Amino acid sequence: MGPTTQLVVSLGKTTAQIVAEFSLIPGLPPAVELLVGIITLCENVTHNRNAARNLRDRAHQLLIAVKDGYESTKLNANMNTAVQDIVDCFVDIQTKMDSWVHLSRFQSFAKQTTIKAEIEQCLVAVGDCMVKFQFVSQMEIHGWQAEFATSAKLDHLELKEALSEIQVSQDIANSKLDENIEMTRQMMRMMQDLMAENKRLAEHTHSGMSKNLWQLQSKSGELMPELHLKSGEVRRTSAQPIKCTSIVDMYEGLYLETEKVYIKSLRVVDANEQSLRVSGSVTLLSTHQR
Repeated sequence: MGPTTQLVVSLGKTTAQIVAEFSLIPGLPPAVELLVGIITLCENVTHNRNAARNLRDRAHQLLIAVKDGYESTKLNANMNTAVQDIVDCFVDIQTKMDSWVHLSRFQSFAKQTTIKAEIEQCLVAVGDCMVKFQFVSQMEIHGWQAEFATSAKLDHLELKEALSEIQVSQDIANSKLDENIEMTRQMMRMMQDLMAENKRLAEHTHSGMSKNLWQLQSKSGELMPELHLKSGEVRRTSAQPIKCTSIVDMYEGLYLETEKVYIKSLRVVDANEQSLRVSGSVTLLSTHQR
């Protein structure tokens, strides 16, 4: 993936502004240079980008804490030690992030769980630096966990959306899958898990919306604006007909996931256009009086 062309920022500041901000702090330039590298790499991470940005901002906040500690003379005795620890931490972050950037699109899909775990490990390391030199309190340091959870959730939603795009099919076609069978298996397992999750979420959303629609219709006494029920308003609950006649099969069902109904399905004897049109309709009969 080529370098990003947009202006990269962290906490609302460009890399040039960040360099200028920390230029007067003795010994800090190596850490600042690493932070600039992290900020630039962050925008070229294919997936897990929200969590990567969370890590970028946390690293930036660490340097701000060092600057504040220096200016308030809290770090006079520990400045060299603090800077060296931060440099070591940032080198590790930059090395990991550089490896994420150089993954192919297909590889970044397959390794997104590993990348997420590595980002979390880096956030813990940044937090350890903050606590070690008493930049922030123990209570404040745990704030990253809520931010990381939000970022990871956004990445997860974007991953599901990306995996449904046609471009992924082209990426798969262009990948040499036989060269890394284990990665292919990981990818297939992840996609199956996401499909199951998506199905559960869709079913939960549909069920909740149906029940709320039932409540609205029941309270208002209004008919549906669209009387041709084709949006899943009715769900058959019996696999086999509970009653049959020469022209109708009758099934049990649920209307808006709430009211039990009978569903009449008309049989087709003469398969002409008119009869096929009629057979596609169903009649709902409530099993109880409103």
